[in-house]
Amino acid sequence: MSSKLETKESLDLNISSVDFNFEEQFMSKLYHNLTKAKIEDSLKIYEEYSTICGSKDFIQKVLEPTISRIEADFIEEKISKASQHVAKNVSIILAKIISKN
Repeated sequence: MSSKLETKESLDLNISSVDFNFEEQFMSKLYHNLTKAKIEDSLKIYEEYSTICGSKDFIQKVLEPTISRIEADFIEEKISKASQHVAKNVSIILAKIISKN
């Protein structure tokens, strides 16, 4: 019986890592687009994600964690103040566009 439990636990871990990788792919693309002021490309990421998971989840699972990562990278001096500022402005514009939909 313990082998069945171990199998279920390992299955749960595999599902979680797949979900994490899925979200990470969108976050990575969005990070690049936000820091490079690519509003249209950021919007395309939103539309692609929303088609699969819904728009509500995009803000919570992709946009907010990406902004947090950008802030952390700025604090750790991995990106410049300019990149952080651009990303913040683009994310505000993106959020406004999303809220109108």
